[in-house]
Amino acid sequence: MNEWLIKRPWKSYTVHEGLPHNWVQTLHHGPDGMVWLGTDDGISRYDGQTFVNFTTNDGLANDRVRAIYCAPDDVM
Repeated sequence: MNEWLIKRPWKSYTVHEGLPHNWVQTLHHGPDGMVWLGTDDGISRYDGQTFVNFTTNDGLANDRVRAIYCAPDDVM
């Protein structure tokens, strides 16, 4: 597990920090150390400093993300 994930104090993040929506429905800690957050307006990948957001414009079937799955070959 990434040290940034376990050694930092808890902090709230919102759209002001880069999330696509303030309500996170699901999250997943990926094998590469990234944290994936599913929201009502897409999914975010967080590396401890920066959010990268993905929506239907990037190939998601729907912007409402309720579950995140990592396949055995590490494809999200």
